[in-house]
Amino acid sequence: MMATGSHVQVYRSDTGQRVGVWKSLAQLVSDVHSNWNLIQTKFIADFSRPYRRSRLGIFWAAYRPILPVSVYIILGVMGVFGSSEDELPRPLYIASGFLFYGLMSGVMTATASAVSGDRNLIIRLQIPPIISIVTRLGTALSDFLFRMLAMLAAMLVFTYGFSWNAWTAILLLIPMLMLAVGIGMLASLLDALSSDASQLLNSLLVYGVWASSVVVAMPTRGWLGVISRVNVLNIYVVEGRNLLFEGTVADPIGLTIAIAISVLVFLIGLTVFYRLQFVIRDYL
Repeated sequence: MMATGSHVQVYRSDTGQRVGVWKSLAQLVSDVHSNWNLIQTKFIADFSRPYRRSRLGIFWAAYRPILPVSVYIILGVMGVFGSSEDELPRPLYIASGFLFYGLMSGVMTATASAVSGDRNLIIRLQIPPIISIVTRLGTALSDFLFRMLAMLAAMLVFTYGFSWNAWTAILLLIPMLMLAVGIGMLASLLDALSSDASQLLNSLLVYGVWASSVVVAMPTRGWLGVISRVNVLNIYVVEGRNLLFEGTVADPIGLTIAIAISVLVFLIGLTVFYRLQFVIRDYL
């Protein structure tokens, strides 16, 4: 039996086995709606906890996610990268790369450790495990907003503007989030069994920076070219940057496949998460 707010839900032993895709989506909406106040309270607590004893809390909250980008902006101002009127300034290239890649990797790492990190709340208060996922998602999105502000500042410094239809890049954030949340939910189930799962994911994402055209463009030929074409993260970074500054998509077919994969991963991750959430409670 699980108490959620003022509601009491009774689950049979085969509840997880009877959860399908549509029921998982409906349960997600129901859980978020019925626990919205808890989500807000927990988000504020999680966001402020690292800076509770700091007088510059909001400064550190904003500075931490933009630290990697700020280094390249400073180097660009110093003229380390040189300049060209025909190319995107290197600091903006890197800032936009970290903007999109940081969103996906940040959501993955945050959600991957959500269930194990909130084990006490899940066991003692009997909150739905998905609430931990949603709360960590909010924290990752706040980091994304700070990175967006940093990139806007870089655009002012280097006097470079968006494309006329840069708003389409915002739409691309939806499948990016679906991919990241789907992977994060699956990783969170494994992380509840062993923390090695989240550690392995974090390590892979660190190396993924260099395989996703964040700092330098991936080759288009050879075996590295094959990796760049099948790496969904690389596709999103490249096409997100293209939409943001050029207003075009270089590989429509590749992007369409990436979106389809993202939707599939999200639905699989959500369904598996709801099917196994009661089993995972026993391991917590």
